[in-house]
Amino acid sequence: ATTQVRFIAFMKALATSLHAQGKLLSLTTPPLFNPTSGKKGYWVYSWADLGSTIDRLRIMTYDYSTSTPGPIGPITWVEQTVQYAISVMPASKVYVGLPGYGRDWVTAVQGVCPSTPINYLGTIKTTASAATFVMRDAATLAATYAATPQYQAKYGETTFTYQKVYNGNTADGQLTQCTATRVVWYQDAQGFGLRANLVAKYRLGGLTQWTLGMEDPSAVDAIRTVAKSIAPDVVLAGLLAELQATIYEI
Repeated sequence: ATTQVRFIAFMKALATSLHAQGKLLSLTTPPLFNPTSGKKGYWVYSWADLGSTIDRLRIMTYDYSTSTPGPIGPITWVEQTVQYAISVMPASKVYVGLPGYGRDWVTAVQGVCPSTPINYLGTIKTTASAATFVMRDAATLAATYAATPQYQAKYGETTFTYQKVYNGNTADGQLTQCTATRVVWYQDAQGFGLRANLVAKYRLGGLTQWTLGMEDPSAVDAIRTVAKSIAPDVVLAGLLAELQATIYEI
């Protein structure tokens, strides 16, 4: 609670300084949720107190599953935090964060993993942290292990399972082998398109991504398709004149 008060004061002072220089203040935070829902999120950032101060809010709508296998940022979870954000600030300030990466967890291991020449004992186990890969490499990863990616509409993400064999030696030089079952989650073009539609639905400021360049080109095409469907707005009136200056009244 003490940090929250100090953070709000800092952001307001920063906004005053930046705006005096004609600059914008963008705030990037993990998700917050409506307190009445029972979900707090990272409440220390207090969107309600900063909504009128900042110019842009970029929500990190990813890293939902980190310690256990699961989606990077389920679509319902994303939409809930967007709904709260636009309830405390203009929707035009809100940007949905997209993950340009996926995660790859070990869910089972058979056999004894090698310790030399590469030590897999500490990394190829079900309690190990997930490996991370960039989205543009997802199709190659699936093809390498003859896996079939499946889009999960419930989460708006894609997943597949594969097995990988690790060969090497034990610490005493004996040949050994282990087979790891691994599960992958990531957002592909369909997932990016789904989240882009939130911009249209709630008239948000737009999308932001961690990190640009990680995405598959098809994901950019999906965003472009949505963008072209919602902009530009229909022209309601126009004016054409040959004079260099025109006086008009509305």
